[in-house]
Amino acid sequence: MLAFLIVGPMVGAPLGAHDDHELPVIAGQLRTEGFLPTLASWLDEGRGRFRPGYWVLRVSETAIWGLDTRGWYLDRAALLLASLWAGYLLARLRFAPAVSLLAAALLVAGPQAESFGRLGPQEAYAVPLSLAGFALIGRRREAPGLLLLVLSAFIKEPFIPLAFLGVAWAWARDRRGAAVLAGLVLGIALAGALAQVLAGGHLAGQVRNPSTIAWTALELAAVMAVATGWPLAIIADNRRWLALIAAAIVLPQVFILADLNVAQRYLYPAVFAGILCAAAAAARSRIAYVLVAAILVASVGRQALATNNRLAATRSFASFVAMLGALDLPIVIHTEGTVVTEQAIAIRRYLPSARISLVPPVTSKSDVFDPYVPGRCVEADVDVPAAGLCATAYPVP
Repeated sequence: MLAFLIVGPMVGAPLGAHDDHELPVIAGQLRTEGFLPTLASWLDEGRGRFRPGYWVLRVSETAIWGLDTRGWYLDRAALLLASLWAGYLLARLRFAPAVSLLAAALLVAGPQAESFGRLGPQEAYAVPLSLAGFALIGRRREAPGLLLLVLSAFIKEPFIPLAFLGVAWAWARDRRGAAVLAGLVLGIALAGALAQVLAGGHLAGQVRNPSTIAWTALELAAVMAVATGWPLAIIADNRRWLALIAAAIVLPQVFILADLNVAQRYLYPAVFAGILCAAAAAARSRIAYVLVAAILVASVGRQALATNNRLAATRSFASFVAMLGALDLPIVIHTEGTVVTEQAIAIRRYLPSARISLVPPVTSKSDVFDPYVPGRCVEADVDVPAAGLCATAYPVP
């Protein structure tokens, strides 16, 4: 039911304005260059990012599905179901079946469910891998568990410190050989991430200082309180250990996310700690269980609505791009001029043969825009009023 509500409406949806625009580029490269050259061209993405595992999976999925979004979204549904199952198995290490079901559902029902309702978020790959890794370690299968955690760390950077917790757990269980080996490989992931930050700067121009870190901590705590009910943990058993585990998960994420808008997919993996706290409270108190279950029901409703809104926005953008292409006129994309917006990149990539200008011009290393020349054209305004650059102007949805 969760998979149907969160992913089902999107099956067969058109490609959208965010992230999806990479797919026609990758598909074209696969046809002309082959798999390995295509993968190599995406691995060094710059921008302070290090996520080679993500690009291996993304290019592989493109090789399988091409631009058929039905297959892509069926994959997202499968990844969501895998996350539910892995989360349940992990929760069963400590909780009864009823509480474990509640915890597993919370994993994919809050705002973080966006990770499975879109084609771009890396969390859709990393979440089931990390949950399954911890579940295996908890069942004394440390080697395969650590392998899955290492794989998740190469998919997105926030999962690197989480994976080190698995190494610590395996070490505490006297599986020190596997722990050392996994720690060394994770060191490569950490070094790669740090090298990219030093070379390309922080993601989205982040500023990390005591003020931004403190504000992010407060924002994260508030968002997770609404999504999981974690403050109920005040009535849980073993609160000291619970606080230590939660801090070990959340504090690195606070530093990583500092100065970003903490919402939706960015809640992973910090939301694991909130769900652990909520489950511990629900296991102790029937009233807490009912409260957390109410949060779950409300979250499912909100995510079902969010999915339908996302579908409408995706269709609107696809129709807008098709309209621009049908006009057969030069296109002038008008933005506020500080960065190349994703909408501009998407229009450029979805209409590869069109003449498209960017005003004001902004340097982009991967997408070439034509110089603006006054004349017959159509203006597409990205979150700004029309500037009179063309006789006809439309806001970009």
